[in-house]
Amino acid sequence: MRHEKPQSSAPAPIWKALAAVLLLPFLIGPLCESADPPEDVPTKVEAYLGALVRMGKFSGSVLIAQKGKVLVSHGYGMANHEHDIPNKPRTKFRTGYVTKQFTAAATLWLQERGMLKVDDP
Repeated sequence: MRHEKPQSSAPAPIWKALAAVLLLPFLIGPLCESADPPEDVPTKVEAYLGALVRMGKFSGSVLIAQKGKVLVSHGYGMANHEHDIPNKPRTKFRTGYVTKQFTAAATLWLQERGMLKVDDP
């Protein structure tokens, strides 16, 4: 009896998606450093992530806020390819413990640059 691996309808491997998201603070961080964020942050985020989605390299949800004001809240790509369910801003993902060290590194990087404090609410 021969067992075949089921074909996955999932997007690119999770590490590619994580890499795209983890690079986002480095790319838009300088845009958000001022007291009043530029109006073009949503446009630049859409251009960057939209291109990754079209190349099949990103699928997920993004929330970018500064001082309590939401700048970007958007779902990109598909949550479920098999059933054509798109990602939404509130889509939940099963990432387990994979992202904790990346989140910690990104948080400390932002703190070093004075963009947030680890004890911020």
